[in-house]
Amino acid sequence: SPAAAALTKAQQACVVGMNASWQRTSAVFDKATSTCTKRVAKGQDVNVPDCVFSSDAIANTVGKSINGGLLTYSKKCDDFDGDGVPKLSPVFVATPFDFAFASQIEWTRAITALYGVNFETGTITEAANKPAALCQAAVQKALSKCAGVRRKVFNACKKSALAVGKDPFPLGATTPAELATCTSFDPKGAIAKACAAPDDKVSQTLAEQCVDKGVDLTVAFPHCAAGDVTTVQSCLQAPTSCAVCLAIHGVDVLGADNINADCDLYDDAVANRSCTPVEILVPAYANPCCGAGPAMWSGLATAASLGRPPLNVILNPASGPGTGPEIDPNYVNTGPAGPLLDVRAAGASIYGYVSTSFATRAIADAKADIDLYYSAAYWRGAGVQVDGIFLDEMSSDLPNVGYYQQLRDYVHAKDAGALVIANPGQPATQDTSSGASGFTVMDYATAADVLVTYEGTDEDYLSSYVSPVWADALPASHFAHLFHGVADDTAMQDVISIMQFRKVGMVYFTDDVLVPNPWDTLPSYFPTELEIFQLP
Repeated sequence: SPAAAALTKAQQACVVGMNASWQRTSAVFDKATSTCTKRVAKGQDVNVPDCVFSSDAIANTVGKSINGGLLTYSKKCDDFDGDGVPKLSPVFVATPFDFAFASQIEWTRAITALYGVNFETGTITEAANKPAALCQAAVQKALSKCAGVRRKVFNACKKSALAVGKDPFPLGATTPAELATCTSFDPKGAIAKACAAPDDKVSQTLAEQCVDKGVDLTVAFPHCAAGDVTTVQSCLQAPTSCAVCLAIHGVDVLGADNINADCDLYDDAVANRSCTPVEILVPAYANPCCGAGPAMWSGLATAASLGRPPLNVILNPASGPGTGPEIDPNYVNTGPAGPLLDVRAAGASIYGYVSTSFATRAIADAKADIDLYYSAAYWRGAGVQVDGIFLDEMSSDLPNVGYYQQLRDYVHAKDAGALVIANPGQPATQDTSSGASGFTVMDYATAADVLVTYEGTDEDYLSSYVSPVWADALPASHFAHLFHGVADDTAMQDVISIMQFRKVGMVYFTDDVLVPNPWDTLPSYFPTELEIFQLP
């Protein structure tokens, strides 16, 4: 087929203009963080997000930047050019608000990078420890500088890539995959100077403004759990860079098919799921045969076809796979055809439900369920390969860690790339053995690839949820939250306003209620939920 035509000059101006709007708005958020870090340190505000949200001056500045971006969209993206060609590229720039959403999400991730999951108490006051407070403020500015340089270099590369006759794409870049290569572009070493240890500005600031001033880095940045400059620099810089990368993809919806790989390497050069977009995790516990089941499964197929946000579906035919040897024909019939195949073909990942009864179920029975999901005969010749296993009712008692490690390893032996999601439903752990078991909290935390650290209502979450301290040692992709009884999209967004500062890589909200089953219908606001999480 013929190569795609390069973007017109008007389309290039639209794309470049909206990226510049993101760059400016993110810089405004960076400055707001700097101002509020100082205010909190002086005891003038409670925490940085509260300061940013409650300050009229900051709100006005942010609002002015966003309005400027919307005006840019109106001038450069709306309507047609002189040749009757739409100014809005059919590939890049989705909506006029994407740059603003990307900037805000980038900011929330940067706050978590600086303070860890317990951002409310992360800022040290000068009254408590002035050197440490000044250290935090100086490092925040250095991290903002790193992020700002990354944005600037990417946008410069992108502007050149779109233009005909310039490197790196002399014919003019026309695809998201081409522009995504600009995330690794640094011809003059500006990013290395600002961000790359050991000679970057962040490392220099940690050494000169913290260590040389007598500041204990384990006090200033406890979530990094280290006292040396090299480790703390990596702890702070990697998630800050991740925030920029996900924002880059959010502004123009770059590389929807390979965003995980792009950003996962961008933050720390390792493919370790340390930088991924938020995904939807739906417990689809309705049989497609009847009741609300048909609507639920058709809705899941529609959602999966969007591509974003990534959709994960927990398959639960009979509190597990059933007795076998084949799956319930309402999911996959002898065609083979059926709703599950439709959802999978549309792009969803499928996880097989396995009950563990808080480690009281015989492990052989749990393994037998896993065997069914990985049996070719179970899928009636459809050739389905599940993407992983969902272990429900996970015990949070440390003596039971070995039970879950065995199941995790059993799944990985069948498919090294499978994800094991385990659901304790809450963040706390206990140790009834008083240490005799030998298992640590981190053994528990890594007994699965993903932990559901919250399952419940929005009211309980807002009033009582506290992120576990050990969450700081793991990426957001390691954690999931499941919410039921969330009345409407306004209540959902109230939760998101807090949840966005915590490490959560998979999430699901529904207005369905606990009794008799909170997971057998899609929420009335599901389209809005998908729209909110379309941005990385």
